[in-house]
Amino acid sequence: MHDEPGSVVFDIAAETGTTFVPCAQQGPGCDPFQNAIDFVELVAMRDRFAHPQPVGWLFEQIDALGPRLSDLPTAETFFGVELSAVPDLYASARTNAYRGVGSVKAPSVGPWLTAAPHAATLVPTPPVVGPGGGAALDGNFPQTFGDLPAYDTYYMPSNYVVLDSFYGSYSATFGIDPYEELHARNFVRNLAYVETFVTNAAWDLVIWGPAIPAAMAEHDDLLTDVTWEPDEPMGAERPGRIVVHYAPGAFGLPAGTIREIRMPAYQASHTVPLDAPVEIAADIEAWLSP
Repeated sequence: MHDEPGSVVFDIAAETGTTFVPCAQQGPGCDPFQNAIDFVELVAMRDRFAHPQPVGWLFEQIDALGPRLSDLPTAETFFGVELSAVPDLYASARTNAYRGVGSVKAPSVGPWLTAAPHAATLVPTPPVVGPGGGAALDGNFPQTFGDLPAYDTYYMPSNYVVLDSFYGSYSATFGIDPYEELHARNFVRNLAYVETFVTNAAWDLVIWGPAIPAAMAEHDDLLTDVTWEPDEPMGAERPGRIVVHYAPGAFGLPAGTIREIRMPAYQASHTVPLDAPVEIAADIEAWLSP
């Protein structure tokens, strides 16, 4: 969608005095998504996750959070919990903690990832961790909870092991392809049983809200109608929802099954709680209320 006339990428080009050349003008072999992202970050020098900001802005914010969340009083204020009263946080209680290899590790590159057009988007460079494993990230937590072995850490900026489960080289052993159509179909299936809330963040070019209903509508063997209603439900301070009608017999569901995804809009980056913490908290609380 970023490649289409009138997209936000053309607006970014106008704002920065640069020129965006869509794939339609480049010929075969041009990937529309990667073409747009490359332009935004390499030419316009804007952040793909927060396009009004300079390139790299979001990861700078994430890096700045580490020392703050690794300070026990600050973390307790953030979580609203007296962490020293949580028994399982103490080193003595973590003998069965998940064990990383050495420390926080980067994903290994799978056979399809090297050729994947979005590889750079999906597998960022992990933080550099010192000889003590995660100790460099743990701040003053060890003073209260005790020192941890190198394979454990109190603070992890991102769980690369989860990412690795889809994009790592060992995934090929199980035939896992991150671009497999099955993932999209499973999302449609899960929606039938799981109440779903997603965000529509206006500044995020990677998870582009308007693309979600458009992508779902492609599964016309499972869904008879997918309607994005940006002004519904009425009365919501931040409206937005997707109404999904399942095809007869899809996943063995009863005829006429209809599901709704709550998708409020935010003037925010990829990390909505960073830019609109009060708003998203209120929306989630209202969504969870009976």
